[in-house]
Amino acid sequence: MDSVNSISFPKKITAKVFGRLSEQQISSDIFDEAKDYVHDLFDSRYFNQFEESLYYKRYQLQVLSQHCGLDDVLHVPSLLNAFLEFVDNRSDHNCLQFLIACHTFETNYRFLSDNEALDDAMSIYEKYISMQAISPIEICDEVRRTMESEICSASGRPSQTSFCLAKQVCALKMHERYLRRFVRSPGYHNYLIELEADVHNTIELPRHNCARVAGSSSSDSTTVVFEQHFTAPEFEKITSKSYQHLPLLKKPNRSSNLAEVDCMGRYHVLYDDSLAIERDRTQSRIRQKLRKYLDKATLKEEEVALEVARTIIADVQNMVEAGRK
Repeated sequence: MDSVNSISFPKKITAKVFGRLSEQQISSDIFDEAKDYVHDLFDSRYFNQFEESLYYKRYQLQVLSQHCGLDDVLHVPSLLNAFLEFVDNRSDHNCLQFLIACHTFETNYRFLSDNEALDDAMSIYEKYISMQAISPIEICDEVRRTMESEICSASGRPSQTSFCLAKQVCALKMHERYLRRFVRSPGYHNYLIELEADVHNTIELPRHNCARVAGSSSSDSTTVVFEQHFTAPEFEKITSKSYQHLPLLKKPNRSSNLAEVDCMGRYHVLYDDSLAIERDRTQSRIRQKLRKYLDKATLKEEEVALEVARTIIADVQNMVEAGRK
């Protein structure tokens, strides 16, 4: 209660931790729920913005210019798209899809009920592992039996590591057959060139919740194999006296609106509702993840339709403006 650096945990979590602290034998998972709460808080409030920031792009360029592993490929969407085009064997494509599906299952595992976890695990098993699999991967009988026993466990909930052995087989195959050639391919080098240009063209803006000087970065410079040093632009300091004579820098009146409708007729909230949104727990999670990378034709049609809608709305707005003149 009197901690120097306190965190506002929900009363339920606080009471549970205090209750377990009073037990004779304290287990190692006593703070797991509190840790998950803080993790989800950072994930919902900061991580998406961080992935779009100059800090993350600069880090990606530094790391991927020196080394690229299969985990990097699987977790960077642009790289994964390039890698999917590079893999030219149908069976190996199945391995890649299997790795993506397993990653989605493991990421969402702790948010799933027992039945949902079992449904997701069985959908992966039936598509890639079973004797009637429509996208089979090559694994030995021993690995299959181990996987089946972990999916159909005595508790009724499949293990989070049910697909661990099969993942290792697929990852080793993709690494040996493709990774070294992919890193030397034009697709990979084009990605690095585009990322480098993106870093150069991104302006690091000051953040409202950061006490650091606007324009500063996590390091003075970042060196990569391109022999470039990336530094954030320095912003000129403005005195309080000069601030009064710059109307553009005065704080605008805050809007009291809670939401708005854009020119496309779409509804957007103007507040952080990420913690109030219930997590999607339907079986379509894995299909949505695979669709993002594999069903490119449908996604392209949606993009074209959206662009046509934008063009029509822009034409109507121009006609209205012309009529007013």
